[in-house]
Amino acid sequence: MTSAELLVDAFGRIREVVHRVVDGLTPEQLAFRVDPEANSIAWLVCHLTRIQDDHLADVAQAQQVWTWQGWVERFGLPFDPLATGYGHRADDVAAVQVDSGELLVGYYDAIHQQTTRYVERLGDADLARIVDRSGAWVGGSPVPRPALNGDREGLLCGFLREVEVAEEADQRSEHPAPLLAEDLLEGRYQYRSAGRTSIAPPRRAAGIREASSIAASRSSASKT
Repeated sequence: MTSAELLVDAFGRIREVVHRVVDGLTPEQLAFRVDPEANSIAWLVCHLTRIQDDHLADVAQAQQVWTWQGWVERFGLPFDPLATGYGHRADDVAAVQVDSGELLVGYYDAIHQQTTRYVERLGDADLARIVDRSGAWVGGSPVPRPALNGDREGLLCGFLREVEVAEEADQRSEHPAPLLAEDLLEGRYQYRSAGRTSIAPPRRAAGIREASSIAASRSSASKT
C-alpha cells in the first residue's frame, strides 16, 4: 500500500464515522447539547468538514467546496462565509442548526470526494513537501481521529435513541417515567460508571447503561 492509498483509506474511515453518527437523527437530535457549553453533533460534523475543506483548498491552491459548490447558501449559517468554527463560543455552537442530516453528510461527501481526488495523485515526494513555513505548530497526527470522536458521539446517539425507545414503551404503558434529556441538563441524574452508585431511580440508570452498551457495541463493530 502506498502512502497515498493509506491516506485515502484513513479519510474513508472518517467518512464512515460521519455517516454512522448522523444517520437517522432528527434536526433536534443533531442540535442537542448535553449542557449549555457542550458541542452538538451538527456543530462537530460541520466544524470537521469546514476544517478539512479549508485545509485542502489551501494546500491544493483551489476554491473551497463550501463556497464553490454553494453549500454556504444551503446551510445559511449566520457566520462569515469562510468561518470554520475555530474560536466559536457557546452561542455560536447553538446557532448551528440544520434542516436534516442529509445536508451534513452531503457536504462532507462533497469534500471527501475532493480530498480523495487530490490525495490519490500524490507521491511520497509530494507528502514530504513543507506547505506551511509560518512557524506555527499544529499538534496531532496528519490524519487524526475526527473532531467528533466516534465513541463519544456514538454514546450520544445511543442516548438519544434510548430516550425515544423509552418514550415509545411508556406510551404503551410498559413502564413509567422514561429517561429524559432534561434530567441530565437539570442535574437530576448523577450516575457514574466508575464503580459509583447512582442516586437516580434504577430504571433511569439502566437506561443510560443500555445507551452506553449500544454505543460500545457499535464502536466495537466498527473496529472489526
